[in-house]
Order: sequence, then C-alpha cells, then structure tokens
Amino acid sequence: MTIAPPPSRAFDSLLGHPAPVRLLEAALTSGRLPHGLLFHGPVGVGKATAAGLLARAVLCAATTPADRPCGTCPVCGRLQRGTAYELIRLTPDGAQIKIEQVRALTERMRADVARGVVVIDPADAMNAATANALLKTLEEPPSGWTLILVTARPEALLPTVRSRCQAVRFAPLGVEATRAVLRAQGVPSDGLELLAAFADGAPGVVLGQGLNAADLTAEVSAVLRCLEAETLDSPARMVAAGEEWGKEAARTRRFLACCALWVSHALHAGAGAGPQAGLPGVEHSPGAWAARFPAGFLASFQLKLAQTTDLLDRNIARPTAVTGLLVALGAGRSGLRARTTNRAGG
Repeated sequence: MTIAPPPSRAFDSLLGHPAPVRLLEAALTSGRLPHGLLFHGPVGVGKATAAGLLARAVLCAATTPADRPCGTCPVCGRLQRGTAYELIRLTPDGAQIKIEQVRALTERMRADVARGVVVIDPADAMNAATANALLKTLEEPPSGWTLILVTARPEALLPTVRSRCQAVRFAPLGVEATRAVLRAQGVPSDGLELLAAFADGAPGVVLGQGLNAADLTAEVSAVLRCLEAETLDSPARMVAAGEEWGKEAARTRRFLACCALWVSHALHAGAGAGPQAGLPGVEHSPGAWAARFPAGFLASFQLKLAQTTDLLDRNIARPTAVTGLLVALGAGRSGLRARTTNRAGG
C-alpha cells in the first residue's frame, strides 16, 4: 500500500481558507505547483498573506514538503530578515506598476538565481502595456521561478494574463475565522464582536486602519454613536461630529468606512437576510436601525457615502462633508417619522 506523504505545514497560520489551502498543499506535496498563480478575492481576506506563506514554502531548502518552511535553512533566515533576493515583490510605483518595472523584473529573473518567487500585488495596477510586457515571462518563466498575481479585481486583468495563471479564489472568512484572526492580532475581547461584525469577512480591512486594536474598537463605537438618535436629532451635535471626524483625512476615511459597513449590515438585515442581534455598544440591531428610515433611503445614502469617499482626495471640506452626511441621515429619519404620524392621524 502506498502511503501519501504528509501535507506541507506552510499554511498552518492561514485561517478560514480550507479550499485554497488544500489545493496549494496538494501542489506543493506533488511538486506540481503551477508557474503562474492568480490569487483573487475581496480586499482584506488574506490573499497577500497566503502569497507570502506560499513563497516561504517554495523557497525553503528543506528536502521534504512537510518540513517547509523549516525556519532554519539559509533561505528561511533571509526571508525572516527581509533580505531574501529569491523573493521579489512588485508593487506600484505611484499609481501603477510601470512597464520599466516589469522589464527590470524579467532581467532579474534571468540572472543567476536557481529558484525564486515573484509576488505582484495588486496585479490590477498593471496597465495593458505593462501586462503585455509580462506575458512572455508568464508563458515561459525561467526554470525554478513562480509568479503569484494578487488582486481584488481579476476582471481588470487582461484575459491573456488570466489564462496563463491558475486561479485560486479567496472568499470572505466566516465569523469564527474572522474572530480568530482579529484575536491573533491583539483585538481585546470586549471589542472582538463589534470589530468582527464590521470586518464582514475581511479582517484585513479592519486591521489596516492604522490604529491599534483598542483604539480602533473605541473609534468604531464612537462612530456608531454618531448614527444614533441623540446625534441625528440635534443640529448642534451633528456639526460637532463633523468637526471631530473631519479633522484629518485618515480619520474622515475611517468614519466613512465605518458608516458604509454599518449601512451595508442594515440593508442586509432589513431585507431579512441577516441576524437581528444587537452589537456591543450599539443602540439597535442593524435590522431595527434600518427600520428607522424610509424604504430605499439607505441604498441612496450608501451611494452618497461612496461619492464622498471618492472626493476625499480632492481637498473637499471634510467637516462640512461629514456634517452633510449626518444631516441627510437625520432628514431621512425625520421623513419616516412624519409619514408614520400622518398615517396614524389619517
């Protein structure tokens, strides 16, 4: 009887992605890893993390897949120190990955390096000319090299690029996996449920806000208080909230992101497709909160949030923008109250 070799341990720390892990472990164990891989899925679900873990397993000098990464060989040492010349990360130079970067990459890959991994993230930052320059390398990479393209927008890549890679989809994480990721990154227990709800299967989005876990938990709770009746029924409080959340562009962006996530949860729950349980520190459940606004209002408000976010890079008056959003919410809530009163009086 043939005994199957043990799987690689490369992805032990990657939570919530059993299907991609099985596929990649099988490829590593069999020695049949494709030379071109396309990791795609929503922002913040762990694609880049998986690419880094795969690179470590591919480059490790241990002789058996089950031992990779060993953490003790010279290559693992260089990877841990961030000095591994075998790993190339191609990222945008400004807004795009430029054709000169791809040409330099090709030359480097054909230099005297027996084995290497290239991670292109985000791959959709390549324009058509840059992507075409990469095609030849994707078709016939130097022996021993693996290219991993990472993107949240696979449809933005040229069909010729997609067809030369094996696609690996990373879906949003389940609730338990999201909690586990946040817990592992130091999110305190008293804020875990709140941030897990806001992560909506993409803990990387929450963790990428530039704050430590405790401060982020406090900030999300503060944003939600701005969406409660005490603020929305008071013009003075709405203006004060605008001044508070409009101080810095990064702070305003986090405010808008939190609002967008809450509105998304409210729309989902209002349609009967989600849990109605309340969240810690929140006045109402998403479904109950949605019921405070006229039908269709939150969908239009969601669009307004997206438009405001897009304008942040154009030197808009941030305090005024935040105040305007809260005034719109307050007006929507008042409109529903007026309609309810009229129906009761009729």
